[in-house]
Amino acid sequence: MCNIIINIHSVWWVLLIFLSKLNLYSLNDVSTYTYSLIISYIISINIGYLVANSFFKEDNVCLVGKCIVKNLAYYTNNVKMNLLLIVMIIVSSTILHRFIGIILMSSFSDAHFARLSTELFGSPLMMILYNNLIIPFSLFSMILFCFLLLKQNYNFCFFLLCVFISIVFCIGFGKNMILMLLLQLFFISLIMYKVDLRSLVGEYKSNFIIVKKLMGLGTFLIFITLLFSASRETGDFTAVFLNLEESFNNFMNETVIYMVGPFRALDYAVHNPPFLEHLGGITYGNSSIMGIDKLFDWIFSLVGIEYNSSYEQIGETLQEAKISINNEKGYFNFAFSSILYYYLDFRFVGVIIIPFFVGFILRFLIHKFNKYPSVPIFALIIFILMCCIMGFFNWELSKPGPFAYCLYLIYFHYTFLVCKKIKRKVYK
Repeated sequence: MCNIIINIHSVWWVLLIFLSKLNLYSLNDVSTYTYSLIISYIISINIGYLVANSFFKEDNVCLVGKCIVKNLAYYTNNVKMNLLLIVMIIVSSTILHRFIGIILMSSFSDAHFARLSTELFGSPLMMILYNNLIIPFSLFSMILFCFLLLKQNYNFCFFLLCVFISIVFCIGFGKNMILMLLLQLFFISLIMYKVDLRSLVGEYKSNFIIVKKLMGLGTFLIFITLLFSASRETGDFTAVFLNLEESFNNFMNETVIYMVGPFRALDYAVHNPPFLEHLGGITYGNSSIMGIDKLFDWIFSLVGIEYNSSYEQIGETLQEAKISINNEKGYFNFAFSSILYYYLDFRFVGVIIIPFFVGFILRFLIHKFNKYPSVPIFALIIFILMCCIMGFFNWELSKPGPFAYCLYLIYFHYTFLVCKKIKRKVYK
């Protein structure tokens, strides 16, 4: 599993650089300095991973015959899990109902941006719960959904997971969620093919029929994303549906810009000192863990304590920025890649130091999985890998929901370990 993960990440980023250099849509050129930042990031995360690998090189993934308490069946055959999913579906459905109401009364675009305020959620508390409970739970649900889909185990829990993930997707139709689901399907299927995970997920088999089903699901999800993404831009769902060829061409155009546009935005940022100062100057590590900073802000706000978080300053500045990447393609905003967050922390040094620790932590988590396998620690490995893969667009851990998700997974994994150690002492 070690080689699979680091190779996937490296190949993905090299392909992005290659696609950026091709410049298919005549976007603004990216400077040599910015490319050096991107290459430094790739090298640094690989070095961190390899250094950790030298400490844990004795690891051999052999889960066959291991008795794993928190395996897939622990969650998917659990009545409490099904009840929790039903509660999540009900709460998410009320938010979706409000979302559809805003579309009918105003526009699709207004409904999309309503997610960023309490207008959609009705109260600050509901907004906090959605971002720090429902979103993290939907991320974990994707892992369970992928496992059950690959195992072709279409039980009641699978149905609930499918409904819940669909509702969360519909609240805003975020491309990030679709891309994350597709990538997780790809990575989990690849790992399940290369590593024997039967002790973790139960019996399964990999064959061409499953591959065809995955391709069909991927095509369907891309088609749905195409429709709703174009609808958000034009505000007319019917026109998009009636002219699918033009919509598809626009979608492909948008996808390529979506992948290489952040490098142009990053190039603008690192060559614009006033813009960097407006983001807060050198943040000394705060930008990379901005998600937990916002979590503290929300927690303190619930008890009436004022806490000055940098989340609003950086987040709003990036959201409101209008970066010209080409005269014909309009403006680009928000997505400046994860490298900008490292750069804000310690400038060039941050692009070297922080990815090194990310790579080290990723390999450390694999070591923990090999030693004490469980679904939560596996989900954490996949999610950190997703953060690194999606880093071409944005740094997911700068958001409170994904950071809370990591904390939940660590908690549930280590409570499992504590219970396991207590049982050992009792049996002795």
